[in-house]
Amino acid sequence: MGLVSSYMTEKGFDMDHDRIDRLKEAVQTSRPGVCTERALIWTRYFKNRENWKKHPSIQMAEALSDVLCRKSIKIYPDELIVGNFSSKRVGGSIFPELHGVVVMQDLLKFSKRETNPLQVSSKEIRQLIKIIPFWLFRFLGFKAHNSKIDTFRFIADQLTARYYLINESGGIAHLAPDYEKLVHIGTEGIISETETLQAHVSKNSPKWHFYESVKIISRGLARFGERYSDLALQMSHGETDPIRKQALLDISIACKRVPAKGAETFREAVQSIFLAQIAINLESLDNAICPGRMDHYLFPFYEK
Repeated sequence: MGLVSSYMTEKGFDMDHDRIDRLKEAVQTSRPGVCTERALIWTRYFKNRENWKKHPSIQMAEALSDVLCRKSIKIYPDELIVGNFSSKRVGGSIFPELHGVVVMQDLLKFSKRETNPLQVSSKEIRQLIKIIPFWLFRFLGFKAHNSKIDTFRFIADQLTARYYLINESGGIAHLAPDYEKLVHIGTEGIISETETLQAHVSKNSPKWHFYESVKIISRGLARFGERYSDLALQMSHGETDPIRKQALLDISIACKRVPAKGAETFREAVQSIFLAQIAINLESLDNAICPGRMDHYLFPFYEK
């Protein structure tokens, strides 16, 4: 009897209800914190002079792939769909190239403010302070204006917020990624389609670089899933509870397949979408990234 089938009894439903309650409590009782990983990995990539002359599309794809490869991954107790956005149970990342320099002026205030305090250790503060000089004249707010006077005026307005509330200087927002394609053909299928398109454009043209970046991040996203597969398998070796051991093995099987290949089950489809959602969040500020009509493109998997 499989893991899902084991929940189809009355006792199984009770067990799953309790499991979800524990997950909910774990999130709601965690103290939100600042995660430094994305900022440090992103800075490491862009400080490498070999990357400076690469096309912006290639830079973004390689930097994001680096984050997905190097960031800490965790599988928390009771999880069946896995993937952590940050190194904290509940936490947020810093985006130094977008809003980071402005945000990092509050590093010493995060843990002390009355509204929405964020835990950040002295070590993490030191790590973030060290990268400020590199981004001071490279972040989006500084590069958004041709005139130096306008640039400094814009930055001063952001730092003082005299007549508006600072939100964000930029980022991917308000769109629905083509998750339907991802769950049906996986990153391997996307790479295959991209190679066909790339073959019909001039090498080193803007389109060629874009297609190349799609292949780079597709491979990076597939490796991201494989990391969770390996972690789940490793954790299963030391698990003594038979139900949780089987759950970890099921996680390993699912993440070994997705998002690299097309999903075969409802569970694999949801897992594939979630890993991609994390990647988009780590690429940019991620305002209102919508999964689209999940009821339509997931229904065949659910029905099956």
